[in-house]
Amino acid sequence: MADVGIALTPEDLIEEVVFRLEVQRPDARLFAEFGEHLRRLGTQPALLAEPLASLPGTGSTIRILAQAGTGPTLLLARFDEEPGPVHDHGSWGVVHVLSGTARLTHWLRLDAGLERGQARIRSLGDRLLRAGEVAWFGEPPDDIVSQQGVGGDVYELVLFGHNPTRGRRTRYDPATGEVHRWGSPV
Repeated sequence: MADVGIALTPEDLIEEVVFRLEVQRPDARLFAEFGEHLRRLGTQPALLAEPLASLPGTGSTIRILAQAGTGPTLLLARFDEEPGPVHDHGSWGVVHVLSGTARLTHWLRLDAGLERGQARIRSLGDRLLRAGEVAWFGEPPDDIVSQQGVGGDVYELVLFGHNPTRGRRTRYDPATGEVHRWGSPV
């Protein structure tokens, strides 16, 4: 990684993540390390200068800051106060809150996924994340979350092991058990 005195760029961060994943399996220690890199990158005021694109079916917006093919991907995301859908990512993720307060709810899938269009899930609880705080979730099936801003918009840097904008994703309705799949298989 570049010298601590030199500004970190999104591309530098992705390069470091790719290198680290070549020599180490993702685990809590590595996620915490990635979170520290996100905190360092988050000090760059230019991150919020460019517009973000709408995420269909949500009040959220995102911009891809850097990626390594379909592998490690860094996003800037904005969530409003409207609760976001319960969804998966097909990847582990590390979240760093730049501004605002985020409610991150982690969900557990209780069934084996054998019934088409249905799933049983339950909340593992909410976590409030304030500016400067970091959280993470693991590989599928540990990647089911919902998010929202608390008291206003929240901006986050989110690092994923794989580009979550490509491939199939799932939205879950905890009340009805219905699931909706979108995207195309990679």
